[in-house]
Amino acid sequence: EKPFGNTIQNPRTQEIVEEKREKKRLQKIHSLSKRFGLFFVFSSNCTYCHEFAPLIKEFASDYGFEVMGITPDGHGIKEFPSPKKDNGILKTLNPEGSYPALFLVDPKTNLVIPIARSLLNRSQLEENIMHVLHYVEKNYAH
Repeated sequence: EKPFGNTIQNPRTQEIVEEKREKKRLQKIHSLSKRFGLFFVFSSNCTYCHEFAPLIKEFASDYGFEVMGITPDGHGIKEFPSPKKDNGILKTLNPEGSYPALFLVDPKTNLVIPIARSLLNRSQLEENIMHVLHYVEKNYAH
């Protein structure tokens, strides 16, 4: 929706346009959670993993994602006290063994898409999700 005339120069109009854009972005990320879950790959002795975990928990809660913690050793951390021990999948998902790592996973098709291979802040995480969302919409839309 484009404002007419010079109204785009009006600061409030700019705010409204930005608010609509943000609302649409939030809805798109939320809709992604209906089809996809998240794999949070971490090591219990990784400082960055401990820092990233609360953000992953909050992000998942805000958007409705289910998250499965996966570790090479099966040891939990505060936010993910009962992770799954690696069953060999990390050789494929995370061959370089970088922690933390986050993946978007479609349980119906087993499609796995990397979201992060390091510690990110909230806006970086959301930006990465949006890039993946565009990729999914273009290549895997049903």
